[in-house]
Amino acid sequence: MRASVSPPSARDIEAIELVVRGDGRRYKLNLRIDRGFDGVNYQAAFAPPAGRWIRQALALADFLPTWRGRAVPDAPALRGATIEQVGLMIADRQFGGFELAIQGIWARRE
Repeated sequence: MRASVSPPSARDIEAIELVVRGDGRRYKLNLRIDRGFDGVNYQAAFAPPAGRWIRQALALADFLPTWRGRAVPDAPALRGATIEQVGLMIADRQFGGFELAIQGIWARRE
């Protein structure tokens, strides 16, 4: 799942905060600094516990640049003001059904 950020943040942020209810599986939040379909994703993993709503903060410093699952060491630094897209995916080649309920996703400034 992916969506454009509208409007992009005019100021820098420190973290992305989610309120989610998971199923115990591992997920990744993806951030992109362009509006393209393919290219570098900045990813951070999280594993919300099954059946319980939690508030999860992911620091921008913890997002790693990847392209199709491979590290991109020379990617530009991720800054909150450059985020154009946000997405979620199930991680680590897990098979079968999954359930991730999302109450909200916010940019957090410290």
